[in-house]
Amino acid sequence: LPLRCDAPLANVNIKVESDRLVFSSEENLYALTLQINSEVNILGNPDILGEDVMMAYNQQDYTLALASASEIKGDFLSIPYKQNVSELCLSLVLNTEKITRTVYLNSAPVASSLNGNYPNPFNPETTISFQIAQGETGELSIFNVKGQRLVKESFGSGEHTYRWQAKGYGSGIYFYRLSTDSFDKTCKMILIK
Repeated sequence: LPLRCDAPLANVNIKVESDRLVFSSEENLYALTLQINSEVNILGNPDILGEDVMMAYNQQDYTLALASASEIKGDFLSIPYKQNVSELCLSLVLNTEKITRTVYLNSAPVASSLNGNYPNPFNPETTISFQIAQGETGELSIFNVKGQRLVKESFGSGEHTYRWQAKGYGSGIYFYRLSTDSFDKTCKMILIK
């Protein structure tokens, strides 16, 4: 079951594995507070995947507080959810940054779309979110203002995010393009150093 999220969740990714939400961090994360809806009956008891991660769990309003003596990285939290759920409202505090997102649990998208990048402007990295229609493949490319292609990645159908590390590039305007069998769109992003 693919996951659709209306914007990237900072440094935390959410994967759907059968009937579970699996949270993972690509980079070091030291603390996380997570509130999911207010309907306790949607979700089961969370499982902590990192050995040194501590958890405080308030089942009344389904608030989780995670902390670690070292950094949290990779898969760190797994939460079962009921199959008839179509969307979840997440409120997260990642380290000190508060983010609220709606996550949609649905079948593979029927149409492709390029949903933008966050943050924009950015320094030194940004995350591009997009979806590719069922049965199609797509190509994500990033170009500089001279039209030189800097990135070329292929993806299958489903919801995707791509994190671009732009540490080796100068300030300015860059373009990213999603091309599929039935879709072609280019967007602008700005790197500020």
